[in-house]
Amino acid sequence: MKIKYYHIIYEGKIIASNLPESHLNELQSCDTSIKKCVCEIEGSHKRHGARKYTSGLVYLVSYDKNITNKILEHYFDACIFFIPYIIKNKEDIRDGEERNFKRLRHNLISHNANILQYIYNLVPQDSLVLNGKRQTEVIKEIVIKKPDETSRTVLRVLKSANFMKSEFDVFDMINMENPYLEFHKHSAHKITLLNLTPFWLDLIEKGIIIEIGPCHEHVIVDYKSISVALCHLFDNATKYILPNTSFSIYFRSSPKEIDINLEMTSIKITDADIGNIFKENYSGEIATKIGKSGSGLGMNIVKKLIELNHGEISIRRDIDTRQRTKSIVPFERNLFQVKLSK
Repeated sequence: MKIKYYHIIYEGKIIASNLPESHLNELQSCDTSIKKCVCEIEGSHKRHGARKYTSGLVYLVSYDKNITNKILEHYFDACIFFIPYIIKNKEDIRDGEERNFKRLRHNLISHNANILQYIYNLVPQDSLVLNGKRQTEVIKEIVIKKPDETSRTVLRVLKSANFMKSEFDVFDMINMENPYLEFHKHSAHKITLLNLTPFWLDLIEKGIIIEIGPCHEHVIVDYKSISVALCHLFDNATKYILPNTSFSIYFRSSPKEIDINLEMTSIKITDADIGNIFKENYSGEIATKIGKSGSGLGMNIVKKLIELNHGEISIRRDIDTRQRTKSIVPFERNLFQVKLSK
């Protein structure tokens, strides 16, 4: 390697460096010319130099016997040329991390607020404050008097807690260059049902007829990441499905793959949506117009999670024109298909 050490300063800050601390004195004593000398630290000849540019300084060190001053000048030119791109890349990474953190914070606060609201709707906060010494008795009485409401509250709390776990899982995955995944065989039917379960109550309360087809085959997936993806798809289904319609979940098998098909009458997906739905921070046209666009994980992350599992996701819109509605908010029969490897 011709260049062994580099040290790049931009607007008073080090933006890239592999220069050991033991060599910092060499940098400080180096002027803006290229010099060939004996390195006392490493005991061999080196060629080093510093070049100032508009926003800072570049320092390069080479122990390569074949490198000349002219070649080293070319390295300086290349470094200075690429500095704006390095800065832009760093800023993009930082902005992405900030967006991910803000999304995580916002969604955790929302889910936590939902949990508190569910609990206090069942057990009013005043009843606990006014009966401090018999709080457990107060809660027992409410559970006995309102078993159905208690059951619904528990299910909703579990759903929000599940979402909070998903948020942490996704935050870890999207901020790691090589996320740790454990691939095992799982029943396609079982992982689908397990991730549908937290949304069952909401779908039933909307009058949705849930139809689930059989499947006795397995897929090879990382359970945690594919569960987050399926969970988000079911959350979207619950949010955008037309009340009093059917939600069909069925499976198709080929020699190497299993398709998990989610078919529903949901808010119309426009031509623009099809082209952009998997882009970061995109929300559907009609969902945005009616105030139903959220700041959840987003289809962009869902696609990434499915691809981490060597799978694919695709959308077919308006598959049955008889299911179209002519209401203020248009609905159509849409199909979301997840392909996973056996």
